[in-house]
Amino acid sequence: MELVPAGKFTRTFGKEGEVIAVLYDKFPAQYDKREPLYVLLDGLTVPFFISRLDRRGKSGALVVLDDVDNETRAGIILGREFLIPAAFAGETSDNGDDLAVFTGYTVVLTDTEGGTQITGIVTGIEGNDANPLFTIEIDGKEILVPANEEMITDVNLSKSILRIEIPPGLLDL
Repeated sequence: MELVPAGKFTRTFGKEGEVIAVLYDKFPAQYDKREPLYVLLDGLTVPFFISRLDRRGKSGALVVLDDVDNETRAGIILGREFLIPAAFAGETSDNGDDLAVFTGYTVVLTDTEGGTQITGIVTGIEGNDANPLFTIEIDGKEILVPANEEMITDVNLSKSILRIEIPPGLLDL
């Protein structure tokens, strides 16, 4: 059976093994939860069966897997891609930059004029390929920030941190 990458587990969400996943464009809108997600662990393709999959926006999901019932077990799959059978994969978009991989990242926004720094979490991607926007949660509020590569000053993949310089007054809107 041919498997294709369909998403990535990015962080835990709770203490009972729940994880947040970024869903790639190939992840279908309707996935049969009886089909497992496959994760490559120590050279073996291991199936994980889905107890619950709640979509969060266009490219995110809260996932609960059978037998992943605490943070320690969830830690085994964090940062790893999961695969699905190619027969279930959806179409990919023409946009080669899959900004959804930043879902779950800590984002540090710096005002270019005043140097003020605000920290939040990327919760999803909105807009379209021509004008993508990061959805960022800061102190319980959601804001939209352009996902413009000229504004991104640093990406730390190992620490899941994204630094963005924003124009003055953007957060006041």
